[in-house]
Amino acid sequence: MARKTKAAAESAELATVDEDAALAELSDFFDGVDVTGLEDFGGEDIVLAAKIFNMGGLDPDGRAYARDTFYDTITTSTQDTIRAVLLVDKKSHRWDEYNNAEERTDVLCQSDDRVRGTMYDGTERSCAGCPDYQWRRGDDGKPVRRCGPVHTVVGIELDTETPFLIRFKKTGLKPWRAYTMAHHKGKYKSPKTGKRGDVPLFAYECELSLVMHKGGKYALPVLQKGATLAREQMVDAHDSAKAYLEIINKVVAVADAQDARHAAPDKDPALGSDDFADDDFAGG
Repeated sequence: MARKTKAAAESAELATVDEDAALAELSDFFDGVDVTGLEDFGGEDIVLAAKIFNMGGLDPDGRAYARDTFYDTITTSTQDTIRAVLLVDKKSHRWDEYNNAEERTDVLCQSDDRVRGTMYDGTERSCAGCPDYQWRRGDDGKPVRRCGPVHTVVGIELDTETPFLIRFKKTGLKPWRAYTMAHHKGKYKSPKTGKRGDVPLFAYECELSLVMHKGGKYALPVLQKGATLAREQMVDAHDSAKAYLEIINKVVAVADAQDARHAAPDKDPALGSDDFADDDFAGG
């Protein structure tokens, strides 16, 4: 069986190479076409795999998913690490709660622009001064809040060359911010002007993995900077980043509907509401 599987994989890889070569030979034609037939295929039609950790619910065998593994919402497979090039970070405000009865996450309010939020019943309200965004003390005295920032990051998985998205929120905020501050934000200094700027997310490979929190109740993301991309790869990644940035809100909306039943069980009684306390807290 193993030999057949390996042979099938090698055959598929060769077929992909042959197909790419055939399309490359048509580059003179493709580069000049003004109609592709996909003009009405927009951002709302693009479904990206979401890589989820701290999974809720049970697998097909009735066993709880391991919290420290990535679950792919399209292939339904799991993996311990992801080799990727990260493209775009979309920041939003989101109040969601895990529905244990339905084994899904219910989004109670969300704001894509962090100015106005839309509640589950369609009611709009201002984010400024919103009581659900304010900090309060939980039952155990820890600081918690209902709504908080969420970073939705789109990337390309290098091993499969497929796009995906991953979310960093609550206890995942600190690792994401630490990574971007260490390697990207303000880390470029122009040799011509001397001015500082940001190193693009897609300048480096990034390896994503997970480690269990010291309390053993949930997993934390680990991001490790890899090799610098070749110039040609970086140019391609830049073009992809621009394309996703134009449709990011629609891509995120589709992903919300797709992975709602899988996302992290913030209200799982086994964990307690404060076990996923927001790492964005800056007060005492």
